[in-house]
Amino acid sequence: MSLNSKRSLLILCAVAFLVRFIVVLGYVDLNDDYYWEYGEIAKNLFNGKGYSLYYYSGDTLQIKYTEAAMPHPSAYMSPGYVIYLLPFMGVSNVVVRNILILVGQILITLLAVIVIYKFTEENFSHASAYIAALLAAFLPEFVYATISYTPTVHFHFLFIALLFVLYRYNRYANNGALIAVPLLMSVLVYFRTEFAIYAAFVFLVFALRRQFRMFLIGGALTVLFLLPWQLRNWYVFKDVRVPFNTGFGLNFYRGHNPYGIGHWGDEGVYNQLRVYGRERTFELAMNRIFLNAAVESIATHPGREVINSIKKAAHLWIFNTDDERARNMLYIVPWLFLLVFSVYGLIVSFSWNRHCFAYIFFIYSTLVAMAFLAQPRHQTMMKIALVPFAAYGIEVAARSAPKIFRRIHVE
Repeated sequence: MSLNSKRSLLILCAVAFLVRFIVVLGYVDLNDDYYWEYGEIAKNLFNGKGYSLYYYSGDTLQIKYTEAAMPHPSAYMSPGYVIYLLPFMGVSNVVVRNILILVGQILITLLAVIVIYKFTEENFSHASAYIAALLAAFLPEFVYATISYTPTVHFHFLFIALLFVLYRYNRYANNGALIAVPLLMSVLVYFRTEFAIYAAFVFLVFALRRQFRMFLIGGALTVLFLLPWQLRNWYVFKDVRVPFNTGFGLNFYRGHNPYGIGHWGDEGVYNQLRVYGRERTFELAMNRIFLNAAVESIATHPGREVINSIKKAAHLWIFNTDDERARNMLYIVPWLFLLVFSVYGLIVSFSWNRHCFAYIFFIYSTLVAMAFLAQPRHQTMMKIALVPFAAYGIEVAARSAPKIFRRIHVE
């Protein structure tokens, strides 16, 4: 990277930081200390209650942290983002804590911008790299992801870093990737449990390509790096059916139920949950109850499940008109722009050998959406891999435009 390129990228990152910090000050309630389930687990962990979440107060299922509550052990959320939040729980001033959390997320976003620049430059072109960095820095939903107390920005950085390493290994088979790939794979699983499916697909490709060193060493190291969380779950729940988390059943039910995509359950399900509400292994029962209800719904209405699976794929690749967040023009217009140019970029750059790890990610994302459901944040996480292709599509279209205009003028 030349000195001018470094200077331009530094300026871009500085502007991106400023934009995000202005959004933090203008749109975030800095007095609110609710960080979804991740934050409640982090509070319990910080206050000596272990990695725990759910408890019943009367007949009501609760997750909000209170000093008096004795929550059940949990594996409902992956530990990655909880671990990120945990150190900040020691900051008693909520405003200061929130600013520190969000500034940390801004810095992670800037790392993603830098890595996506380097990835795109190495695998597409110098011009595409600048376009990709601009898209990653200023797409409205990427800016919004920074102020969301979710692991989206962490996923962006970690995944584009993984893609960068995978592409390099595909070219050079460098030994450093034997550690970097399983390390990044396992950390991504700690942030998003379902990413284990992508990891399995990737290692299968290595096996089919007879790249047995990566398949055997990388696969073994990935399993080894994930083992501490699995051992913890087996020890806590005394059950080998919790390798990653206990949220599978609920998420599967939300994608497969009699009422509609995204439904949280009916009174019959809640009555079953109350029976186990005081038990230490409550989450195992919750997982089983929701899973059984989902399987029953699939068996009862198989035709509807096929239609809903197609709908969920459309929710991922287009948008969900039933979700109010997806009807915002600041969401729709940039997404349609990105979608058109990324599809064009995917077409003009098509090469299975070169881009298979990106293609596998898109296939994996679609399958996960069809199996569960696709909310706007799931689409946002997928988009990070579309950005380099969109940037290349924009570059190719821009280079082709003068030729088109000249042809029109001659005719």
